[in-house]
Amino acid sequence: MYPYSEVNRFKNTNSYMYTPFYGIDFIHSYFENRSIALINLKKKLPEVLDFNDQDIILCKTCEELKSILLLLNIGDTEAVWPKLDLYVKRFEVAKKLRTEYPVKSIDDIASIEVHLLFFHILIKAYGSSSDIRYLNVLLKLSDSLVSVIDIIHGRKNIRLLMFLLTKEQLIIKRLAREMGVDF
Repeated sequence: MYPYSEVNRFKNTNSYMYTPFYGIDFIHSYFENRSIALINLKKKLPEVLDFNDQDIILCKTCEELKSILLLLNIGDTEAVWPKLDLYVKRFEVAKKLRTEYPVKSIDDIASIEVHLLFFHILIKAYGSSSDIRYLNVLLKLSDSLVSVIDIIHGRKNIRLLMFLLTKEQLIIKRLAREMGVDF
């Protein structure tokens, strides 16, 4: 019932802007999907060795996202929103990030680490602003990352994704409560 992370969403992008709400069963299927993802990530941890961890591959997008995260961390929200909104639009168009803009090659896709950084930023941005656009994009990005769990490696990446998926679920639970949705 939760079709948004069934296939590699970096290769087979979704074309939706906002998905229709399919009721409580849909929310349950979302949580089941994320629970399975967390179980699969946890299973991968024992086989992962620390020396396989890599830092984010440096690229222009990565550097710009790091500066956005720094601004969020110091609370300079007036400087954050215009920069972040540009990346939100870029993600909405392609359903993935590129290593640099303007795009020089259609095959240019930023690394998983860059997408994890963007996911982290979106969670912090939504927490700071409650702007539903950030939640919308973080859910799409999360679907994409869950769709490629098999290719996510490195203890740091796996643990970060587990943390972010858990934070995402807490956000959805809190929002559901605020909206009076009981499940």
